[in-house]
Amino acid sequence: MHPVPATLSALVLAAHGWRKKSLSGSGAIAAATVGFATMVHPDPVFPAVLIAFYLAGSRVTKVGKRRKAQIEEEYHEAGNRNSVQVLCNGLTGTLATALHHYVLIATADGRVSGADADLLDLLNVLQRKILAYYFSAASEQTGKETKSD
Repeated sequence: MHPVPATLSALVLAAHGWRKKSLSGSGAIAAATVGFATMVHPDPVFPAVLIAFYLAGSRVTKVGKRRKAQIEEEYHEAGNRNSVQVLCNGLTGTLATALHHYVLIATADGRVSGADADLLDLLNVLQRKILAYYFSAASEQTGKETKSD
């Protein structure tokens, strides 16, 4: 995605989290940074996975809050996520996405040979790792938000 729409997309998602009070100010800044690094990737799969992860996670959290409030006498709503929490949850996927993006650019610029089988393997492994990371994170969040103690 071009940097301007990538920036706008990341800012809209971060502002949405901040407005809902899911993110603190530092959390919103971290989310915008993580979001931009993923949204700027030229393959639309990566931004789409991040957006799907964010929207699904927001929905599960909302449903989980209502459900927990109904069944737990001592339920209290958690505070908003700060930058440390955002980075702990998103930095791995973001770094893998940035590395994938860099290798694509280096290959296109001729700095590395695209015919190198090891490089193609690395791109495939990174792509799978990124998808697996977000699916795993979504699964963990769904389990955490919908469980009842």
